[in-house]
Amino acid sequence: METITSQPEQSPWMNSSYYRIENPVPRYLWAGYSSVVVLLSILGDGTILISSCFYKAIKLQKLLVVIIEFMAVTDLVGSFVGGIPHISSLVANRWVLGGYLCYFDSYAWYVLAGIFSGNFC
Repeated sequence: METITSQPEQSPWMNSSYYRIENPVPRYLWAGYSSVVVLLSILGDGTILISSCFYKAIKLQKLLVVIIEFMAVTDLVGSFVGGIPHISSLVANRWVLGGYLCYFDSYAWYVLAGIFSGNFC
């Protein structure tokens, strides 16, 4: 006969084992804060890319404009690869995107860390 416990079983897919957040209030606050950061990142980077690509609003040397565009694109990729999956896992209190995307998310950060820091060697 099974006994019913009040604590859910801990698994590697649970956020309490990854983020060490046991209480739902800080978890929702962290998800809300992360959502605001991702939305502002998308808004700001989108504004930079649209203004520099379509309207040629950034009047600097061509190399500097390319560097600014590169930083905006890498920030957008980081927001989509890192921000959105982790916000969804914080809201659901577990990883909901499956095993393959979990592996992709983990290994994508190794690749993106090299791109963000500019180390291609």
